Amino acid sequence: MRRLASFLVLVLVAGCSDAITLDVTDEQLRPTIVTWVVQTGLIEDDPEVWRVRLGEACAQGVWDEDVAVQLADRYVTEDLSTAMEGVEDGPDLRHRAAQALWIMAVQVCSEDFPEGEIEEGPPGT
Repeated sequence: MRRLASFLVLVLVAGCSDAITLDVTDEQLRPTIVTWVVQTGLIEDDPEVWRVRLGEACAQGVWDEDVAVQLADRYVTEDLSTAMEGVEDGPDLRHRAAQALWIMAVQVCSEDFPEGEIEEGPPGT
């Protein structure tokens, strides 16, 4: 019974890892959010949104290019309605978004990155 309880706790924790939010203030997040806006032209600047997104990016391992691309694709899709005039969806936007997400994560959870990953730089560089 104890093993089953331990297993269930692990399953619940693993299932909730996507919902991890960062313990940072809005003021700490705002300079980081600017990276997304400048690199993508998408104006999602709500700290609550980014607290969850960056918590997810850090928990899932945004240093892995596949993770960065997958999350960036999702966030771009969610944010397209906030695009500045002239911003077009496509591979270039998605690539810039993955790089921006990586840069943002370095700013808020660099201690989570495996050794050497920061030195390698963002995806696709």
